[in-house]
Amino acid sequence: VGKKRWAKAKESLEALLAVTPDDAQAHQLLGDVQTALRKPRLAIKSYYDALARDAKLLAAWKGLAPLLDNSKTEAEAAKAWAQVGALGKDRAASLKAVAIYDKLGKSAEALRALNLTIEAQRLRLDAVGTSLPTVMWLVIVAGAAIGLGSTFFFRVEDYFTMVQRATE
Repeated sequence: VGKKRWAKAKESLEALLAVTPDDAQAHQLLGDVQTALRKPRLAIKSYYDALARDAKLLAAWKGLAPLLDNSKTEAEAAKAWAQVGALGKDRAASLKAVAIYDKLGKSAEALRALNLTIEAQRLRLDAVGTSLPTVMWLVIVAGAAIGLGSTFFFRVEDYFTMVQRATE
């Protein structure tokens, strides 16, 4: 996308935010555009504005974390990577947060980030069931019965020809 298109996108998002300033996704998208325009300070501000409105907006955390990695605020970068890991169930991001915290000598925060990842994995594994709910089975059986039952409404004059064509 050319620089003119990014500038046009920036103008459109700023116009949208003038009308709906509490739109977290618009702030996040503005951060994405400012990142593409190579304006990291403005992008960081936009991502923080988005997170102030919706602290669980994964796309904002994903945009913010690499920008903070390149800045001098390692503690903030570690927090952002930990959030990406917890919200996005991204083990690599969580391990990156743990590594940064460990480098800073903050073992409590490192363990907290790792615990968030493990807890998210457990919740995801607990949510996975090995069978369909009873209601789904009822819908499947009813659909099969209707499908098979509807075939009896069609008249067949020559059964031999019908079976012969079905086996071809």
